[in-house]
Amino acid sequence: IYILMFIPVNALSTTANSLVSNAIGAGGVQYVMNLIKKIARLDLLIMLGLAGLIALFPKLILSVYTQDASLISDAVPSVYVICVAMLIASVSNVVFNGISGTGNTRAALILESATLVFYVAYIITVGTIFHAPVEICFTTELVYYSLLLVTSYVYLKKAKWQNKKI
Repeated sequence: IYILMFIPVNALSTTANSLVSNAIGAGGVQYVMNLIKKIARLDLLIMLGLAGLIALFPKLILSVYTQDASLISDAVPSVYVICVAMLIASVSNVVFNGISGTGNTRAALILESATLVFYVAYIITVGTIFHAPVEICFTTELVYYSLLLVTSYVYLKKAKWQNKKI
């Protein structure tokens, strides 16, 4: 389910990367933030529809993968967490890929690495130390995408990426 939901997220994120790069190459640096907002909005709308359908019919969707009623029932809370995480991912991945589109891949690497440090620390704490249930462990995705969104947005708003020379 996660990978199915990630397909439109990834497609529009890659689109953001390409269109941001194209806009900058065409001298349209001033259009970059608005472009990212439009793509993020479109991705969020698509994900709202997809996540909404999956959240309304989680057992039906899960029954495609297994007929084990117990497993389906146990997996439903994780599906809800994944749906919420993918809503955040739809925006955060577009904003993050916008950074790569500016040509500043070093900044993207630093932001991604810093986010992953928190992601790994969170999953170790929640999963290994506290032995939380699977649906709680899946909240690592909420942490990851939220941090990625905040750091990417702050970078695009505060850093001097507009004058980056490649």
